[in-house]
Amino acid sequence: MRVRKYYRYELKYLINYHDYIILKNRLRNYMSLDPNAVEKGFYHVRSIYFDDYLNTSYYDKINGVLNRFKYRLRIYDFKDNPIKLEKKIKKGNFSTKIDFNISKEEYHLLGKKPDFLLEYHNEILNEVYLLLKYKGLRPVILIDYLREPYYYRYGKVRITFDFELHASNLVDDIFDKNINLVNVLEKNKIIMEVKYEKFIPTVIKNILQNSRINIAISKYVLCRSIFM
Repeated sequence: MRVRKYYRYELKYLINYHDYIILKNRLRNYMSLDPNAVEKGFYHVRSIYFDDYLNTSYYDKINGVLNRFKYRLRIYDFKDNPIKLEKKIKKGNFSTKIDFNISKEEYHLLGKKPDFLLEYHNEILNEVYLLLKYKGLRPVILIDYLREPYYYRYGKVRITFDFELHASNLVDDIFDKNINLVNVLEKNKIIMEVKYEKFIPTVIKNILQNSRINIAISKYVLCRSIFM
């Protein structure tokens, strides 16, 4: 199991298709397509989010709590390597993510016999174990979308466009391609995420500032609200 922790700012916006085309064409003059998306121009993302019996993560976001966290599992293009078990910690627009690569066998054990988490003697894994066993932490929503990602090496800026956002409250198998999914966004709406570690270079900042991206959004809240 590999553990990573890193810090970055993370901003999310809802934009329409027209603005997406304009922004993408401008950004592509300076940013490169993520190597993981070169074959198709995008890749598939599927996540299962966890919450406790009080739905703390959901209501903390709804109520605008600045310091909050949530847990999720994530896969890409339905592949079982990597399977990421992640803890996201938010402080305003500042985000810390701690992720762990787990095996497919460990994924299937997570909801039934999570004791394997204790074998790694890791503080965060111990925390997940205790939440699962004693605080009612359980999977609550499956979120599905396609991602078109770009990066700019200076400032480690990453801008992604997420489209075809779907969700389901069937969370038993993250690899199931036949789950009935509910469409969450209008057809012409796209979510843009802007992520950076320390600063946004001026050339990228100018493109973003001159565009109409003023509606902040949360995919997690959007999707969970459908089933609450």
